[in-house]
Amino acid sequence: MYRKVFSTIILVVFALNLFANTRAAGNVIVKFHEATNRASISEFVAEHAHFDMSEMEVLSPRFNIHLYSFNHEAVDEYSFLDTIRRDSRVHLAQFNHWVERMEYIPNDPLFNQQWRIFLSDESRRV
Repeated sequence: MYRKVFSTIILVVFALNLFANTRAAGNVIVKFHEATNRASISEFVAEHAHFDMSEMEVLSPRFNIHLYSFNHEAVDEYSFLDTIRRDSRVHLAQFNHWVERMEYIPNDPLFNQQWRIFLSDESRRV
């Protein structure tokens, strides 16, 4: 019985550690409502200055999506995200996550019929 409990605890700890580091610490992606202009976005940043928030990059001008950094060591990240999401100018907000490019082609026999976006060099798939 102790062996099962110990094994379960080890498995849970391993799983938590596996997924714990997928977030880029101190980064949040914000999609503003379509009507939100640049002046309003500047006000948004100024109003959240106590989070030591600053714009890192405009990810998509067309869709009004921005990447911000904040001091994740000085604030509770989940409270920060909740505060950002409640702002009337914000359509969506989420933490930024690390992603890795898939280095293999799935073994689905219909894969070539499903995925038409390939560059000429097979190793540089999109």
